[in-house]
Amino acid sequence: MLNLIYNEVFKIFARKKVYVFMILTVGFHLLPLIISTVMQQPMTYNGQSYPVISLESFLSGLLPMLIILLAGDLTASEYEHGTLKLFLVSPVTRTRLLGAKALALIITVIVLLIVNLLAAYGLGILFLGWGDGFEFSKTVLSSSEGIFYTLTSNAVAVIPQMCFAAVILFLSLAVVNGNAFIGVSLGFLVTMQVAANFAAVKPFLISSYFGIYKWFLIQPRWETVISGIAVMLVYGVCFLTAANYILNRKDILT
Repeated sequence: MLNLIYNEVFKIFARKKVYVFMILTVGFHLLPLIISTVMQQPMTYNGQSYPVISLESFLSGLLPMLIILLAGDLTASEYEHGTLKLFLVSPVTRTRLLGAKALALIITVIVLLIVNLLAAYGLGILFLGWGDGFEFSKTVLSSSEGIFYTLTSNAVAVIPQMCFAAVILFLSLAVVNGNAFIGVSLGFLVTMQVAANFAAVKPFLISSYFGIYKWFLIQPRWETVISGIAVMLVYGVCFLTAANYILNRKDILT
């Protein structure tokens, strides 16, 4: 199993798009900071608060899009080009192969969150300075508490992205054509973001929990956290199970 995971991770980081995305991540922070500096716009936060303040935008935009692109390479494109069957001529079950792909996506998400964290800290401190304390959501913390909060926020942020990745893996197997999969997945992401404006459906959307770290680290909203975890578990378990079902029924070897 470890060899399978290593192989899937290697395939991901052998692609240029991962490194292009890392550059885009730096630009995601650099461009608005430069504009704010040139325009001399007053900042209400400092360098140690900036990584958390910018985190939700990263989680709801750039990172989900990369998950879609990577899942397309790992499954839809491999099936379309016939390379997926190369792994199945060896004594590897389809369930284990899917598990390796899912874990490779999770590892990549963690790496990219680390890259985003380092870029946000570095550029935030460069343009905004370190500051006297950590301020977020009307709460002031010491620098050490702020660092702990920031690291914990990034760790918690992995959970909803994992569940979103399960949905995308399902779509990548359900939609045979690679380009069609990208279109369907991006449409799904945009539809969720639009639907989140309606209070009746918002609690049932996985995208509503991309920022769940804000709900229990400073001023806990335990009812919302518990319901959010339940929704994420439903997404993760159901869609990963459905993806496994589709993969095991696909005619791949012919």
